[in-house]
Amino acid sequence: MSNYLGIKCPICGKPFQEGDDIVVCPICGAPHHRACYQKKGSCAFVDQHSEGFEWKNPNQEAPVQQGMAQEFLPRCPQCGAANTNDQAYCPVCGTSLHRREEAQSNSLPPHRIPPLSGESHPHPPSVDPYSTIYGGLSPDETIDGIPAKEVAIYVGPNSQYYLPRFKAVCQGGNTWCWSAFFLNFIYYFYRKMYRVGAMLLAVYVLLSIPSFLWSLEYSRAVLETMGVSLNSAMDTQWIQTIISYSDIASAIRLGFSCFFGLMAVRIYTKHVLASIRKIRSKYTNPEQDSNYLLELSTRGRISQRAVLLTISILLAVEFIGTYVILYWMVA
Repeated sequence: MSNYLGIKCPICGKPFQEGDDIVVCPICGAPHHRACYQKKGSCAFVDQHSEGFEWKNPNQEAPVQQGMAQEFLPRCPQCGAANTNDQAYCPVCGTSLHRREEAQSNSLPPHRIPPLSGESHPHPPSVDPYSTIYGGLSPDETIDGIPAKEVAIYVGPNSQYYLPRFKAVCQGGNTWCWSAFFLNFIYYFYRKMYRVGAMLLAVYVLLSIPSFLWSLEYSRAVLETMGVSLNSAMDTQWIQTIISYSDIASAIRLGFSCFFGLMAVRIYTKHVLASIRKIRSKYTNPEQDSNYLLELSTRGRISQRAVLLTISILLAVEFIGTYVILYWMVA
């Protein structure tokens, strides 16, 4: 009797209570009030007996459903797919799941509707391919021989932007990158292309010297209008030379920005593919080794620390240099 408490009689719809006289259909196992069964003269599901219908006790199914719900946690924070607890990366989109708190704190995208606990959806909700981390590519599609899911793990943020462009570059195409155009060397440090970033940083510093000298001469003029006596002053011809070199340096810097804005994705493509091949060479069976996927995510992705460190050093050098020169002028 306790197994049927709270379950509704399929004929009258009233929940079974303690002390109710209950009969069970010998064919499908459905419980009924005895009076309801006798009044109807048959089981409430008699029309379904020929189809092999078997009544399921919801009180017994609830623990199973809860167990299934626990088994498939957490859900992928990127695409909403269910994952088992022992998976480090989502098999659908490749997003890292090794940080459980991060995976559980993120809500599902609006286009993904999670199924009820334990319920399998025969037609999963469709996902806009360009909103996933593959940018319209299949996870198993290769980019110069490397699966897209591995490239996505290495690239990390904005992989949906880069993967289709990597594919185009490998097929002979090219594309413009506004981030590299505006951010210059900062973009390359951000994407862990340190060699290219260091080269562009050196060029940036050299081309900034004329502008730096002109700003100092401007500061000198301001100090003189304030009545501050200075040690020496540049002659007019030297000032005109600095201004001319400053204009030339600005034009060259713009040319560098345009060139590396055009070549950024091509350079990044070669960097990513070469790095992944180098990491793959360390593993006998990388596709089945979770350490390989973990190394992809740690060696690749982005570096905000490198950007902050570079900007901090530049600001410190500029501040100290300006202070020293102005002190020499006034002393």
